[in-house]
Amino acid sequence: MHVQKENILDVLSFNYSLDKGCLDGFRQYFDNKYNNQNLITINSWSNIHGVAAYKDDYEKGQILAQSTKTIGKNIQLPAPIFGIDNHDILSPDNNFTFDDPRSIFTKSFRLLDNHVNNIRTKTFQKNVDVITFFGHSLNQADYSYFKSIFDQYDIFHSNVKLEFYYYPGNDEVTAKSNEREVMKNVVKLLTSYGNTLANEHGENIVNKLILEQRLSVLPNPQINY
Repeated sequence: MHVQKENILDVLSFNYSLDKGCLDGFRQYFDNKYNNQNLITINSWSNIHGVAAYKDDYEKGQILAQSTKTIGKNIQLPAPIFGIDNHDILSPDNNFTFDDPRSIFTKSFRLLDNHVNNIRTKTFQKNVDVITFFGHSLNQADYSYFKSIFDQYDIFHSNVKLEFYYYPGNDEVTAKSNEREVMKNVVKLLTSYGNTLANEHGENIVNKLILEQRLSVLPNPQINY
């Protein structure tokens, strides 16, 4: 009998509405697919940009229920945040100072000001096999998050694989167009990250990942709950 490998996931959600209900949906999908073998474990789930229903007592109860650390019962859920990436304005070439009025509009400042970490119950795993991007535009406004994750898991030197999923639509023309768009954004993201690596041939990071079979652009799987 072939036993499927257990999957332990850390989810960093950029969606304002995904919550424990979606987490339970993932579990149900995997349970149904693998005959209730309980092969998926959610190590952590983080709504990095806040929660749409931040005033909703039910949502608050769901977050408290899955918490593995002490969280005050009077906690206020973080409202959705909107901001700009600090990657460019923090560049030394731009002579940025913290008196710069743009600083309060950066996502980093908004995350601190909105106390997003109050609802994060666990940190990411120390070691992972795959980093998956699903349903994200890979917009430059979120580069700082991605680059932090790439640094944490040292994707240039490690064996970590990167998977980028795209929406295939209902016909081949749409699928090819969406695939090309994601490929373009993937190359842009990774090239930008490679240029931050000191003493490495970071400009070749895309070629390196492809040659090592660690980079994939894939159509979204069909998921029926």
